[in-house]
Amino acid sequence: MVVYTFAMGKCEICGNPSYHPYSPYCLRCKRLIQKGIQRKIKRDVCKQALKNAWKGDGFYCHYCKHKLEEKNSKSPCYITFDHVIPRQNDKIVIAAAIINDMKSDMSEYEFRKMVIALAKCFNCGDSDFNCEDLRYYKR
Repeated sequence: MVVYTFAMGKCEICGNPSYHPYSPYCLRCKRLIQKGIQRKIKRDVCKQALKNAWKGDGFYCHYCKHKLEEKNSKSPCYITFDHVIPRQNDKIVIAAAIINDMKSDMSEYEFRKMVIALAKCFNCGDSDFNCEDLRYYKR
Protein backbone atom coordinates (compact mmCIF):
# COMPACT_ATOMS: atom_id res chain seq x y z
CA MET A 1 0.00 0.00 0.00
CA VAL A 2 1.29 3.45 -0.97
CA VAL A 3 0.62 6.33 1.38
CA TYR A 4 0.87 9.82 -0.02
CA THR A 5 1.77 12.64 2.27
CA PHE A 6 1.71 16.26 1.31
CA ALA A 7 3.70 18.91 3.05
CA MET A 8 1.44 21.75 4.02
CA GLY A 9 2.61 25.01 2.56
CA LYS A 10 2.59 28.36 4.25
CA CYS A 11 0.10 31.13 3.64
CA GLU A 12 1.60 33.79 1.34
CA ILE A 13 0.05 36.53 3.48
CA CYS A 14 0.44 35.59 7.15
CA GLY A 15 2.80 32.62 7.07
CA ASN A 16 0.41 30.27 8.88
CA PRO A 17 -0.06 26.76 7.45
CA SER A 18 -2.16 26.76 4.28
CA TYR A 19 -5.50 24.96 4.47
CA HIS A 20 -4.66 22.67 1.54
CA PRO A 21 -1.34 21.45 0.10
CA TYR A 22 -1.97 23.31 -3.16
CA SER A 23 -3.40 26.48 -1.65
CA PRO A 24 -1.26 29.59 -1.23
CA TYR A 25 -3.46 30.78 1.68
CA CYS A 26 -4.67 29.75 5.12
CA LEU A 27 -8.44 29.63 5.67
CA ARG A 28 -8.50 33.06 7.33
CA CYS A 29 -6.66 34.83 4.50
CA LYS A 30 -8.64 32.94 1.86
CA ARG A 31 -11.87 34.18 3.48
CA LEU A 32 -10.60 37.77 3.55
CA ILE A 33 -9.51 37.65 -0.10
CA GLN A 34 -12.94 36.28 -1.07
CA LYS A 35 -14.53 39.19 0.83
CA GLY A 36 -12.48 41.63 -1.26
CA ILE A 37 -13.30 39.84 -4.53
CA GLN A 38 -17.02 40.07 -3.69
CA ARG A 39 -16.48 43.83 -3.53
CA LYS A 40 -14.99 43.79 -7.05
CA ILE A 41 -11.38 44.15 -5.88
CA LYS A 42 -8.78 42.15 -7.80
CA ARG A 43 -7.20 39.20 -5.99
CA ASP A 44 -3.64 40.55 -6.29
CA VAL A 45 -4.72 43.95 -4.90
CA CYS A 46 -6.47 42.23 -1.95
CA LYS A 47 -3.42 40.08 -1.33
CA GLN A 48 -1.07 43.08 -1.29
CA ALA A 49 -3.33 45.08 1.04
CA LEU A 50 -3.53 42.15 3.46
CA LYS A 51 0.24 41.55 3.29
CA ASN A 52 0.87 45.22 4.10
CA ALA A 53 -1.53 45.07 7.07
CA TRP A 54 -0.13 41.85 8.57
CA LYS A 55 2.18 42.52 11.53
CA GLY A 56 2.91 38.99 12.81
CA ASP A 57 0.02 38.63 15.25
CA GLY A 58 -2.86 40.06 13.24
CA PHE A 59 -3.98 42.66 10.73
CA TYR A 60 -3.59 46.34 11.60
CA CYS A 61 -5.41 49.44 10.36
CA HIS A 62 -3.50 51.48 7.79
CA TYR A 63 -4.67 54.76 9.37
CA CYS A 64 -4.77 54.26 13.15
CA LYS A 65 -2.39 51.25 13.46
CA HIS A 66 -4.88 49.45 15.75
CA LYS A 67 -5.13 45.63 15.66
CA LEU A 68 -8.29 44.68 13.77
CA GLU A 69 -11.16 42.38 14.69
CA GLU A 70 -11.76 39.60 12.15
CA LYS A 71 -14.83 37.81 13.50
CA ASN A 72 -17.26 40.37 14.96
CA SER A 73 -18.56 42.43 12.03
CA LYS A 74 -20.36 44.73 14.50
CA SER A 75 -17.07 45.85 16.07
CA PRO A 76 -15.82 49.35 15.17
CA CYS A 77 -12.41 47.68 14.71
CA TYR A 78 -13.70 45.11 12.20
CA ILE A 79 -11.36 44.59 9.23
CA THR A 80 -12.44 46.30 5.98
CA PHE A 81 -10.97 47.09 2.58
CA ASP A 82 -10.67 50.82 1.93
CA HIS A 83 -10.10 52.64 -1.36
CA VAL A 84 -7.27 55.16 -0.90
CA ILE A 85 -9.00 57.19 -3.62
CA PRO A 86 -12.78 56.58 -3.69
CA ARG A 87 -14.08 54.25 -6.40
CA GLN A 88 -10.57 53.36 -7.65
CA ASN A 89 -9.90 49.66 -7.12
CA ASP A 90 -6.18 49.69 -7.86
CA LYS A 91 -5.00 51.11 -4.48
CA ILE A 92 -6.61 49.41 -1.49
CA VAL A 93 -5.60 49.39 2.18
CA ILE A 94 -6.91 47.58 5.24
CA ALA A 95 -8.81 49.81 7.68
CA ALA A 96 -10.96 49.60 10.79
CA ALA A 97 -14.66 49.80 9.98
CA ILE A 98 -15.13 52.99 11.99
CA ILE A 99 -12.22 54.71 10.23
CA ASN A 100 -13.51 53.56 6.83
CA ASP A 101 -16.96 54.95 7.70
CA MET A 102 -15.48 58.29 8.81
CA LYS A 103 -13.27 58.52 5.73
CA SER A 104 -16.30 57.87 3.52
CA ASP A 105 -15.75 59.40 0.07
CA MET A 106 -12.53 61.26 0.86
CA SER A 107 -9.09 60.46 -0.48
CA GLU A 108 -6.43 59.59 2.08
CA TYR A 109 -4.98 63.10 1.72
CA GLU A 110 -8.40 64.75 2.25
CA PHE A 111 -9.14 62.51 5.24
CA ARG A 112 -5.83 63.27 6.94
CA LYS A 113 -6.37 67.01 6.31
CA MET A 114 -9.89 66.78 7.81
CA VAL A 115 -8.72 64.91 10.91
CA ILE A 116 -5.93 67.46 11.52
CA ALA A 117 -8.43 70.34 11.10
CA LEU A 118 -10.86 68.68 13.53
CA ALA A 119 -8.11 68.12 16.09
CA LYS A 120 -7.12 71.78 15.76
CA CYS A 121 -10.76 72.82 16.22
CA PHE A 122 -11.15 70.60 19.31
CA ASN A 123 -7.91 71.85 20.83
CA CYS A 124 -8.13 75.59 20.21
CA GLY A 125 -11.56 76.27 18.67
CA ASP A 126 -10.14 77.28 15.30
CA SER A 127 -10.12 75.43 12.00
CA ASP A 128 -8.89 76.40 8.58
CA PHE A 129 -10.56 73.49 6.77
CA ASN A 130 -12.63 74.32 3.71
CA CYS A 131 -15.27 71.79 2.60
CA GLU A 132 -14.81 73.00 -0.97
CA ASP A 133 -11.42 71.25 -0.89
CA LEU A 134 -13.12 67.83 -0.86
CA ARG A 135 -12.56 66.70 -4.45
CA TYR A 136 -13.78 63.08 -4.12
CA TYR A 137 -16.65 63.53 -1.66
CA LYS A 138 -20.00 62.52 -3.17
CA ARG A 139 -23.44 62.29 -1.55
